[in-house]
Amino acid sequence: MIPPIEPYIKDLKFRFNATGMVQYSLNFQSSNETIMRHPTTTIRPNGLVPRKTKAFRVKFPCTGKVTGRALLTINISFVDVAGSEIWGPLSLTLKRQCVADKEGWIKHGNSSEVSPLPPPQICNKRCSKRHVMRRFCLSDFVIKARMESEIMRNGLPRLRVRIVRMYKQGKVSINSRSQLLDKRGQEITCSCSNLKANRVYLILGKEDKRRRVLYLDNFSTALEWSKNGRSYVRAYKKKASCPERRSR
Repeated sequence: MIPPIEPYIKDLKFRFNATGMVQYSLNFQSSNETIMRHPTTTIRPNGLVPRKTKAFRVKFPCTGKVTGRALLTINISFVDVAGSEIWGPLSLTLKRQCVADKEGWIKHGNSSEVSPLPPPQICNKRCSKRHVMRRFCLSDFVIKARMESEIMRNGLPRLRVRIVRMYKQGKVSINSRSQLLDKRGQEITCSCSNLKANRVYLILGKEDKRRRVLYLDNFSTALEWSKNGRSYVRAYKKKASCPERRSR
C-alpha cells in the first residue's frame, strides 16, 4: 500500500525516452479541487517521446483552503506514428494529503500554530531495540527535547521543540534552546501518533545540508523519554561506537 503524498511534496519527477517515433498522451485529474488544484505538467500533454532521456514534472499543489485528502490520477499512453497502441493506457491513482493554510491557526510571529494531521490508519513503524540502536548510527542528530507545538511556516508543517540535551549533531547547527524541525512524514512516533505538547522525547532525525534545516521523516524516530527513551540512551552509551559511514 502506497502511503499518501505528504503536504511538503509539491511534484513528482518522471523520465522517458524511445528508440523510434512514439507519441505520448498525458491526462491528469484531481478528485477534489477544493483540496488539491488540477494537476499540471512541465511538458505538453501530447507529443513525441524524445529519443534522448528527458525529465518532466507533474505538479499537484494544495489549495490551502481545506485539510483533507484528494486522489491524484495520472493517465499515460503511448502509440506509434501509425496509431497502433504500444503501451497503456496506464492509470495511476495516488492519495494526496493537504493542510489548510489557516485552519486552527494561532498567530506566533511569522508562523502559526495548527491542528496536526490525524495519524495514518496503518502504522508500519519499527521501534525494536535493535532497530533504534541502528537508527542512532544512521541519524544525523540525536536530541532529548520537549515538544512545544506544531506550526505552519511557508506552507509546510514544522515542530517547535525545546532542547534538553544533545547526544549527536551533524553539520547543521542546532539551537541550544528552541529549535524548529521540518515534519516530512507521519510515521515518526512508535504508534504513528502526533508528538504531544509538553512531553519529552528522544528524537533521532536527519539534516538537509543544502537547505541547512533539520527534519523528521518516516525513517526518523521519536521515543517518549519516560517510556523507553531513557533506557535506549543508556543502552547506546554501553554499545561500541558506530561503524564509519562511507562517503559518496
